[in-house]
Amino acid sequence: MKNKVSISSLNQIFAVPLQAESPWQNSQRLIFLSFYTFIFKCTNQFLTSTTA
Repeated sequence: MKNKVSISSLNQIFAVPLQAESPWQNSQRLIFLSFYTFIFKCTNQFLTSTTA
């Protein structure tokens, strides 16, 4: 539950600047954001599997 909150807040942080930037900057930011969420999920699964 905590993770979903942090990801949704991240999306809100990134969503506002997205509107004002060029498509190239948008794609760069989206690539970074998707990459970050991927790493976040992987590390989270790893942590939960090791502690359980």
